[in-house]
Amino acid sequence: MTDTTHATGPQAASSTTPELDKLAEVQGATQAAGDFIEWAASQGVHLMTFRTDLTDVKAAEHDWCRPGRSAHCTHFDGNPEHNCCHCGRDHEPREVTGIKAWVSPTRDLHQLLADWQGIDQREVEREKRQILANLHTAGGGA
Repeated sequence: MTDTTHATGPQAASSTTPELDKLAEVQGATQAAGDFIEWAASQGVHLMTFRTDLTDVKAAEHDWCRPGRSAHCTHFDGNPEHNCCHCGRDHEPREVTGIKAWVSPTRDLHQLLADWQGIDQREVEREKRQILANLHTAGGGA
């Protein structure tokens, strides 16, 4: 009888570990891609993603608060209860939305490569646990 536990091709349809089988099939491509991305990072080249939906909480701008810039700034008189109508000093920071920037991806390299090849990493882990459980059972559960 042929063992189809890690078969590829037509036999894989009857496999008990289809995701591990798929992972084995694409391992060469993902390894090469991962090696290249890691090499590029060592050369200062990094993967980035462009986001237009970022939000940040920033202190209000203090450009208006330079002495002599505006008659509205009252916090230079030494009274901590005075607030500036331009800079918001002594006010809560303001939320800024719609920030556009290049940022690091939210996925790590392993997840990015798995997504590229359509590998479900949760299923891979489930199949690995099932293999270990089967081995444990076959070994007498010791």
